Amino acid sequence: MSDTQDTRPLVAVLMYEDDAPNVKVAKRVYAEREGLPCVTATSTPEGRIRTAGEVRFVKDQGPEEREIPTDFDFNARYVKPLAKVVWSLSCSMGHLSSAQSSFNKIKAVNVSPDGKLGGKGYIQKISDIRTNLATAIETISNTIDTLHDEINGDHWKPSRATMPEKDKAEVDEMVQDSEDIISNPEEYDDKEYQEEVLNDLDSE
Repeated sequence: MSDTQDTRPLVAVLMYEDDAPNVKVAKRVYAEREGLPCVTATSTPEGRIRTAGEVRFVKDQGPEEREIPTDFDFNARYVKPLAKVVWSLSCSMGHLSSAQSSFNKIKAVNVSPDGKLGGKGYIQKISDIRTNLATAIETISNTIDTLHDEINGDHWKPSRATMPEKDKAEVDEMVQDSEDIISNPEEYDDKEYQEEVLNDLDSE
């Protein structure tokens, strides 16, 4: 196998049905930033086939194993607060992803003569704003993924089994809502805009 680096240009970002929600968001963010189309792809029984020009996102596995003391008390009372954080971050991701998408569609020359926005001390280059939005999305996405894995970790299963049925249902609902939002953040933002802005105007 040749060690020569593949310098062929990227032509598309492949979106697989079994991609994790945060990976789908990361791919969409990258595609918008680089001006690449997102192409739906499927996995074969033999696995995914490497395609020229494909962008792949590999989940950072971090340490192979956490050193968790066997006598640590994973108290079920903290599962719901963790799930609430995941849900809240997912809502933020929905709005932030939509905001980034909308901002990236605005041509700098149409809103700024100097490539900057702001005033009275709050001034940023438009290019920096685009970068900061992408960084914020990546940070929130990684945090959601980490907390999602934590809540669903084997070390929480014994204590989760002791939770009242109402609390179990609430946690499951928050986790499911979070996954739905992350899978289509723009749709979530559009729905919220309809409810919080347009509906309020109609009722006036």
